[in-house]
Amino acid sequence: MKRFIFILFALFGVVSYSKADITLKGIVVDAKTKELLPYTNILISSTEAYMTDDSGYFEFTVKENVDSIVFTFLGYKDEVLKQRFFSKDSITVKMKPDGYMLQEFVIQASKKVKTKDTVAIRIFRNVVAHKDDNRPKQYNNYQYEEYAKTVASLYNIKDKILKKKILKPFRFVIENMDSTENGVKYVPLILKESITEEYYQKKPDKSKSFVKASKISGIEQLRFSELLDIAFDEVDIYDNQTQVNGMTFLLPFANGGLTLYRYYLVDSVKNADSVWIYQLAFVAKSKSDLLFNGRAWIEDSSFAITKIDLSIDKRANLNFVNDFMLKQRFEEVENKGWFKVSEERSTNIAFTKRKKAKSVRIYRSISRKDIAIDTIFPDTIFSEVGVTNLPNYNRQKDSFWLASRHDSLTTSEGKVYFLIDSLKRTKFYKSMSTLGSFFSSGFYKMGKKQMLEVGNLYQLISWNDVEGVRLRVDFRNNWRMSEWIRFRTKLAYGTKDKRIKYGAEISSKLPDKKKRYHSIGASYSDDYQRFSLSPNDLEYDYIYNSLLRTQSITDLVYIKSANLFYYRQWLPNFNTRLSFNYKNYQTIPGKIEFIKTLDDGTVVNRNKFQIFSPSFTMRATPGAKFLQTARRERFVKGNLPRITLDYNFSLKGFISDFSYHKLELLIEERLPTPIGHSIIELRGFKLFGEAPYPLLHVLRGNQSFLYEKDRFTNMNEGEFIADQMISFLLEHHFNGFFFNKIPLIKKLGLREVFVTKMAVGSLDKSKVSFTDLPSTLNGLNGFYAEVGFAIENIAKLLRVDFSWRLTQKDKTDIKPFRVAFSFKPSF
Repeated sequence: MKRFIFILFALFGVVSYSKADITLKGIVVDAKTKELLPYTNILISSTEAYMTDDSGYFEFTVKENVDSIVFTFLGYKDEVLKQRFFSKDSITVKMKPDGYMLQEFVIQASKKVKTKDTVAIRIFRNVVAHKDDNRPKQYNNYQYEEYAKTVASLYNIKDKILKKKILKPFRFVIENMDSTENGVKYVPLILKESITEEYYQKKPDKSKSFVKASKISGIEQLRFSELLDIAFDEVDIYDNQTQVNGMTFLLPFANGGLTLYRYYLVDSVKNADSVWIYQLAFVAKSKSDLLFNGRAWIEDSSFAITKIDLSIDKRANLNFVNDFMLKQRFEEVENKGWFKVSEERSTNIAFTKRKKAKSVRIYRSISRKDIAIDTIFPDTIFSEVGVTNLPNYNRQKDSFWLASRHDSLTTSEGKVYFLIDSLKRTKFYKSMSTLGSFFSSGFYKMGKKQMLEVGNLYQLISWNDVEGVRLRVDFRNNWRMSEWIRFRTKLAYGTKDKRIKYGAEISSKLPDKKKRYHSIGASYSDDYQRFSLSPNDLEYDYIYNSLLRTQSITDLVYIKSANLFYYRQWLPNFNTRLSFNYKNYQTIPGKIEFIKTLDDGTVVNRNKFQIFSPSFTMRATPGAKFLQTARRERFVKGNLPRITLDYNFSLKGFISDFSYHKLELLIEERLPTPIGHSIIELRGFKLFGEAPYPLLHVLRGNQSFLYEKDRFTNMNEGEFIADQMISFLLEHHFNGFFFNKIPLIKKLGLREVFVTKMAVGSLDKSKVSFTDLPSTLNGLNGFYAEVGFAIENIAKLLRVDFSWRLTQKDKTDIKPFRVAFSFKPSF
């Protein structure tokens, strides 16, 4: 009897073992067109179902006793896969269109050209046609309260990382790790919360934000709170394009969406009001293009989007982004129209696109409540546009946040403020922070309080024909010493000219009731300078300029200069600068000399001249976003054009040897297109009066191996000069649109750039006073042009430019064709 029981259990074990799971994988396609069908429903049983991904691919396991699987897709006949066709190899499921469900709709244009649309395309066309009706900005005005939460976390942390000695000081942070539903471990490191009251008025177009509360953990430097907000572009799903990490993406409901997207009707149901809600799926035709995959839920009566989910295919030509998710939800408000009430967005940033790669995940959620449409606002609301921080906005107590948050924090998020504050007090963190700052800024923080900095690492040593080896050291203070006063000094010495050079600058912030940046400052310098550089250019003595130059510097002069300036930001995107400048130019024997040939043929060597030149600069950048650091304003992103107008003059006899007026205008534009984006620069210059040649406009050539956008690649430095000039630059970045279509090449992630640079100008030699032109410097009396193309994103870091000169090719010392390099790491 015992032997029988043993045999029975053994047989049961064999039978149980034979019921092994079977892994099925494959694709679902249209039987006629062979198009992949994303989001196809796969029914195993009444309680078990799957769905193909956005590429029509599936992979899952089933028990051996499953005898069939049903594939369903709206508009297609159900396809039943019998067990006998189960295979360990890849399976191709072919779906046959349902003639009734996929009836065609005829759209007749004014020229009687007929096209036939599927149900999915008909819905797409209706959403596009009703865009303006469903945008919030159709309303005369509106207001709402918004709660925003941004979390930056370190993802994919392994258990073994806890055992590393170097991370021992951080162990108390790592031990507070959390896990996602999929078991991925992460540590939230930065948390930003804000509550704002938002107002919008259509006529005239104005918007206003009142920050009621704001709170952040983490780093104080560089106003990181602002940087987190700037990192997220506002996505209007009804727009044609949007930006993700600085790259332009065509949105699924763009006017030309049918060219690059495929659309599928996945499902349709009636809501509580008996209105049909369509679930429309969309995928990129080319997986490498900068497009989205996802689904939208659309109401039939208004063709408004009620919710939408977006993602980016991992094969897209986008660097460092492992994963991207955007979800928006809309509700009808006061029976007047639809309004976005919530949004979730996350980006995983890593060096590689492996699933298990360590990454930084930035997650942001917003929710809106108390939405009011077409109400009457008090006149005081728009007395000033932009953002206003209410009193004590950054000092709200925990009790306020508990009562005011639209949603509670998770357990791990609730610990962030305490953990980061504790981490910042450790010696290891302070040391690593100092070291990282040293290599990024070039300045080393000295002393226990780290209020003074010495550097610049990248200017400590350089070399040129005039000075030989140039040694330089700078000292400056930082925000730890004062938030109101900034100063910097420099000391330099050349082993060849044996001359000590020095300089100093100081600036002070001024109080401003509207919280705009407002400052005054002064500087003095006794040093060499390049007269062809603009005020925003890097100084000539960075070590990589010495390493990468092919010829000596031709426009170096010795200048004693003093400057007094007043800067004010009047609006978030409008500022002015008033300066009073004194400069004393001196010759460099054997290099730069001021020689004048008189009418009788006599040659006079003039060793110096001086000017006193007040100047006024105005800059306007509508819609752009900036990060205001302690010493300068950095353009981060945003809409252009950016307009800069500069005017300066000099009056002879008033600490100046000459009288003239100079006017310069620069217009910069960034235009997104369905296949990339264009960068356009238009510059104009005009001199009224007479001046020495260093004060005219010397066109900026390039004799370095490095490519610089603002320099003519095939023009020599100091080759052309003008007293009036207009230049034009066009760079179109295709973002891999063509390379993505070439097999094998597309895996490299290369991107194409078309470049053209041109200028037209003239030189009236009667306006060149005091000195003759050097023999190498010629007036640009006519037209100059060059064209080229570039391959960028090589190994995600490198750009190579190939450039051809089209005009003035008869000179012997020019290069009609050049290759230049630049390091351009970008998303």
